[in-house]
Amino acid sequence: MRWQRVWLLPSSLVLVLGGCGGDDGDVLAVQAASWGGASGVSIGQMLQERNACARSAWRSVGDGSGGRIVEYTCERSGTHGYLQLRLRQDAEQLQQAADGEQARFEARLRGGWRELLMLERQRQEMLGRHRLEAQQDAERMRLHLEDLRMLEEMTDCRSFRPQGLGAEAAPQRLVLAADACVRSGRPAEPVYARERKQTLERMRAALPRYDEARLGREAALRALERTLEQQEAALRRLEEDRPETGERIRRSLAERLEAMRLRLNQVGRVRELTRWGVAGARVVYLDTALAMECGLRTLSHAVPLEAMIEDLAEDLAVPRQEAALARALDGLWLRCLQQP
Repeated sequence: MRWQRVWLLPSSLVLVLGGCGGDDGDVLAVQAASWGGASGVSIGQMLQERNACARSAWRSVGDGSGGRIVEYTCERSGTHGYLQLRLRQDAEQLQQAADGEQARFEARLRGGWRELLMLERQRQEMLGRHRLEAQQDAERMRLHLEDLRMLEEMTDCRSFRPQGLGAEAAPQRLVLAADACVRSGRPAEPVYARERKQTLERMRAALPRYDEARLGREAALRALERTLEQQEAALRRLEEDRPETGERIRRSLAERLEAMRLRLNQVGRVRELTRWGVAGARVVYLDTALAMECGLRTLSHAVPLEAMIEDLAEDLAVPRQEAALARALDGLWLRCLQQP
């Protein structure tokens, strides 16, 4: 007897055997079949006395269409040890996550105080800048008022003295009008009067800008001070919440760890189930699954044929981490943790 196309296409792993009758005959037929590439080794020999199995059993059941299915069940012996190891690792990860959350909280607090210090520096710089700008505006306003007073007194073009005025009080049009008035006399006086009047109106209209600049500086300072107050108040609240936050993080960690320990206590048997189909003289490998008892429910996970081969080759009581079977166990454990 020879296993056809061993392990390449699980659905086509067919064993051609002599006919065996009855349930026990079906089981014996599968047990006697050759174990693929391991020449001279039968399925029964490969699956007996496994370190991974606390106990094992064979049985034959009907497939509902006249054929028979042979089931091999292995109650895994080392899964609780593996899950306890996973629990310790998960606990370490949760502890790291809790430490990270606490560290992020502390970093947020330190960052907030640094930002507050920077804002206070900005406030001091703004105050210094505002003092300088206020002094400059006061001097500009004094000169502006002085120019305005002098221009108001220059009612006659012959009294116009642009040398003593600023650029705003002696625009080019007014200077030219005054010069023309002096040279041509009365005919040009209305032009000078008009230009002088317009210049005075512009200068008077410009007076509020000094107040607007002052009000703008005051508004900017108030906005920054409000930000400072809000930031400091928020940081004070964080400081007050620090003990409670630390306690909340520790309590959450303890609750999650306790829930995981309680859930592990609810894990019952973990069984590996492998099935072969038997129809007459043909025996075909069907599938392998891993089943975990989680409280009142049994969770199942299909295991690839390659994972079964790897596990049989290693034959460890406690599955090796990162092995395919261990990943299947991890999936079942995660689903068990998520059960209500």
